[in-house]
Amino acid sequence: MKVEEYIRDRESRGEIVTGLLYVDESAKELHEMNATPPTPLAKVAYTALCPGARTRVDAEDFVKVERRPTPRGQTARHRD
Repeated sequence: MKVEEYIRDRESRGEIVTGLLYVDESAKELHEMNATPPTPLAKVAYTALCPGARTRVDAEDFVKVERRPTPRGQTARHRD
């Protein structure tokens, strides 16, 4: 966010930014815009975050990529 960058930049120079900040209270909340779940990640059960080796292998197979040389000899990644 530009405002945060500006404030941090001025703070690093030893300056204190003063003034008014406009907040649009009709705007959606960040969690609503990002559709984040109501449960904090720190409270989610380990088994839900790490469903096991079989699931990991299935996921790896799903996103497996093949490496092919490009015309310039560089390596490109392509989905199967």
